[in-house]
Amino acid sequence: MKFDRAKVWLWSRRIGWRVLVYGGLLVLLARFMVFPGAFLSLFGLMEGAPGWMAVHERVYEVDGTKLSGWLVERPGKPLAVFYGGNGMDAGVLASATQEFDECAWLLVNYRGYGRSEGWPSEEKMVDDAVAVLDRVVKESGRSMEDVVLVGQSIGSGVAVQVAARRKPGRLVLLVPFDSLLAVAKEKAPFLPVRWLVGDAFRSDKVAARVECPVFIFAGSRDTMIPPHHARTLSGLFPHVEVYREFDSGHNDIWGAEGFYPAMKRALRLDAAIGGSAPDGSEGVPAEAAGD
Repeated sequence: MKFDRAKVWLWSRRIGWRVLVYGGLLVLLARFMVFPGAFLSLFGLMEGAPGWMAVHERVYEVDGTKLSGWLVERPGKPLAVFYGGNGMDAGVLASATQEFDECAWLLVNYRGYGRSEGWPSEEKMVDDAVAVLDRVVKESGRSMEDVVLVGQSIGSGVAVQVAARRKPGRLVLLVPFDSLLAVAKEKAPFLPVRWLVGDAFRSDKVAARVECPVFIFAGSRDTMIPPHHARTLSGLFPHVEVYREFDSGHNDIWGAEGFYPAMKRALRLDAAIGGSAPDGSEGVPAEAAGD
């Protein structure tokens, strides 16, 4: 059979274009899965803060990019800094700033979320978080020891890295993972997730550098980030004060029975730290928690 170079070239081009198109769609899908809030914000589909939070609105500029957020200031009290999930507008925590009045609250949207400019990435999210934290701590006359970092879901990956770079008073993690890469591999073992998930959020690699007391609250029925990821992470910190699994899934942990008193205790820097769970029941030591 005669070799037809023209046909081979034509088929190669067709296959090449399909690989590029499908590969591009796969990458786009992966980015949507990691940062859905940025895509939803493009179409105004994110739920933001209620109107009464307008008086607390702040804009912080980092490297020429404006980040939108809110500072509910309570002079003389610790500062709680919240890093939300990948589908959350930070403003949805508005009611929590009133319920948990043990602290002042800083809520800032990631790049591309809400009215924040730019596009999110792990590097930018962490760098932005550190820059804004440094600025607010300095302007408010606080020290890092007066800060409680609170990270939920993907925000736990941000909070752990910030805590490793700075020395906050406490670190509180809600439905956290040991690494985003580990979760992705578990969810889609048939995909090249290491290539697709560029934002790996390797909390497991930096946990040993976190010097402050750590509180970890997971959901026993969490199917998005199964609790064994939180258990693995809890064994990597030098000082885990409380590990607790609530009867909840991934997105409803705030409504779980016992969560509010547990959270209140975790946020109180002046509270004595003991070996029991923050709501008075027995906590689960990280090293004793099994799958």
